[in-house]
Amino acid sequence: MSERWPQRVAEGSAGGDTDLMAAVTAGRLECLGELFERHHRPLYVFLLRLTAEPAVAEDLVQEVFLRLIKYRGSFRSGAPFEPWLYTLARNAAIDHHRRRGAAPLEDDGLEERPSPAPGVEREAESRQAVGLLRQAFRGLSTEQREVLVLARFEERPYADIAERLGCTVGAVKVRVHRAVRRLGEIYGDLSQERAS
Repeated sequence: MSERWPQRVAEGSAGGDTDLMAAVTAGRLECLGELFERHHRPLYVFLLRLTAEPAVAEDLVQEVFLRLIKYRGSFRSGAPFEPWLYTLARNAAIDHHRRRGAAPLEDDGLEERPSPAPGVEREAESRQAVGLLRQAFRGLSTEQREVLVLARFEERPYADIAERLGCTVGAVKVRVHRAVRRLGEIYGDLSQERAS
């Protein structure tokens, strides 16, 4: 009498995810439930930060798992699972924004943090700066927003981001640097527009 597949896989391990996905690829779709349980929450948070719309993020999580089933044949046996999964998630978010033809991210997770004892003027300046920062963030490309969400908001290590994006740590550092620089440029332009 054989055990159920998920019970043979170490919970939460990267190898376990790869083994589960290999089983799904082989047609054992009952293993999809375990992958969903492990990854739907982090995917939701990731997609929420990219879209800033809870209902859209929920729909996109479902879309990612539908794509996982549809494209399961493209998963390479023995390859890391998370980079492949997050590629599906990125593509689902990009497709969503293309269909809508709208700029994503109405709220990007940037929190307003007032200074210990702000005066009315200082508080207004702080809100204006946060508003400009949000607007600048929306002006970034999807790829730039993604790398900043992972590196700055989720505070993931570069090695983890590299694995998710399927690139080197050095490439992640370059992408983060360029995204931060571009964010600063957009913010500066918006500040000058507002001042004039």
